[in-house]
Amino acid sequence: MSKAVTIPEFGEAEVLRVEQMPVPEPGPGQVSIDVAYAGANFAEVLYRRGVVDVPLPFVPGIEVSGRIRALGEGVTDLTVGQPVAALTIVDSGGYAEVVVTSADLVAPLDGLGTGLGVAAALPSNSTTAFLVLDRVARIEPGDRVLVHAAAGGVGSQLGQAARLLGAGRVVGTVGSEAKIETALAVEVERSHRNVVDGLPSHRRLSALFRAGARLGAVVSVRGASTSPTSEATVPP
Repeated sequence: MSKAVTIPEFGEAEVLRVEQMPVPEPGPGQVSIDVAYAGANFAEVLYRRGVVDVPLPFVPGIEVSGRIRALGEGVTDLTVGQPVAALTIVDSGGYAEVVVTSADLVAPLDGLGTGLGVAAALPSNSTTAFLVLDRVARIEPGDRVLVHAAAGGVGSQLGQAARLLGAGRVVGTVGSEAKIETALAVEVERSHRNVVDGLPSHRRLSALFRAGARLGAVVSVRGASTSPTSEATVPP
């Protein structure tokens, strides 16, 4: 048996329970992981509140770090005891001592110098950032990128992913002056305060993109509140 945090009923944080659960075993193409850290995401809040229809009791947790516990049939490129970070979003279950996930969603950490504590916070946001910029926006080397909420979870990864994909200027907006330094530290070249009732001057942002390289992407995780800035920034 192993311990897991479960959602036995929908509600606020007080519904969470620590329960004893059978140790999951990996199937073909899967691995089991002894969890060292589990990333905390807003997705877990949605699960807990019943916004996402999941079967109860449910073990949340969409990303983890830890060490490979066991290999399922057909898994040959990972080894028992290997430090890894992994997405567990398909079946969830990361808030547990042991979790099972597809070997395709596991990233080895050997020799990277990334500690397990940091690594647990990377799989979901980093994967999202790269998919948005590379597979959806398809930015090209030298493109300029505007990132709203640049100091947040996904936003902080978007700036770094854009640089790794060869972007030129990466500009971010944030919700308060206190977040500007955080945004600058994650590869965003310059940052502007951006609040719902007082968006930064459209002219200021537009001036950064009108001349020179192509505007490859405008990315927002805030939705409608940033639409006026985004629309005014995109060249005609």
